[in-house]
Amino acid sequence: DLATGEVVLDLGCGVGIDTLLAARAVGPAGRAIGLYMTEEMAARARTNAATAGLANVEILFGLMEAIPLADASVDVVVSNGVLNLSTRKSRALAEAMRVLRPGGRISIADLVLEDRLPEDVLKSPAALAG
Repeated sequence: DLATGEVVLDLGCGVGIDTLLAARAVGPAGRAIGLYMTEEMAARARTNAATAGLANVEILFGLMEAIPLADASVDVVVSNGVLNLSTRKSRALAEAMRVLRPGGRISIADLVLEDRLPEDVLKSPAALAG
């Protein structure tokens, strides 16, 4: 339930689909910020925002473990299928809480394992890279 005028941060925005949806939901008085860890994907998200004609979108290059935003600067943090990729999940969550304003909201949709992964999978660079 995003409200008009809110500032939304999309962690791991990819090509920006959720960021663009958030930008439309918060309207011109609000702002949607996408964050991605590769400049190439961030550039694609910027292109998609420009193509959609959304002036209230900002796409940042950076890590969710070190969000390049000021403390208490966003109303809502969203993350869709990305937190599981962090090798420092507690740091990423601490950063999300740092940038949230008092009373802010966080919404995370992600994968959850119910069983422990085999040791060979845990140590596999290919498994970590996806």
